[in-house]
Amino acid sequence: MPDPMTEDRAAPDARIQGLLTAMERPLRAFLRRLAPTEIDDLHQETLARAWRSRHTFDPTLGSGRSWLLRIGFRAFLDARDRRSQPTDELPDHLAASTADPATWAAARDDAAVLLQRLPPQEREILLRFHRDGESIAGIAVELRIPAGTVKSHLHRARNRLWAAQRNGEDR
Repeated sequence: MPDPMTEDRAAPDARIQGLLTAMERPLRAFLRRLAPTEIDDLHQETLARAWRSRHTFDPTLGSGRSWLLRIGFRAFLDARDRRSQPTDELPDHLAASTADPATWAAARDDAAVLLQRLPPQEREILLRFHRDGESIAGIAVELRIPAGTVKSHLHRARNRLWAAQRNGEDR
């Protein structure tokens, strides 16, 4: 005999899956109008947020279109806000490097040493994302790995670089 508690949870999940599938094209079109160069990342973020907040979806209020597009719009606004926020202050040796070519060259060499200490896949993903401006989705497709794995490698690479820089391992 099926468990009624499990069935109650499964029905809303199936409803949300159906909504996400049915709304893929309209959602992507909406996001394309907001940020043409970031569609894949915003789409992924919207789907993840929708799934995490699926308990807030109320099918009695309509088809779910406005609920999902609102989540997509919030993902867009959050991404825009992250881009517009000033970055942390540069460390003293890097701040000085903007005026002095010799210091700039030393900072570049320090960064090269730190990058060489990263595992090859983390280094490649970090450079492709930050230096080359590739999207998470684009890197995932090229490397044939899940986007979540790309994000994990990127996160670990950044943490290793920050830790090494803080510990003075860049020399």
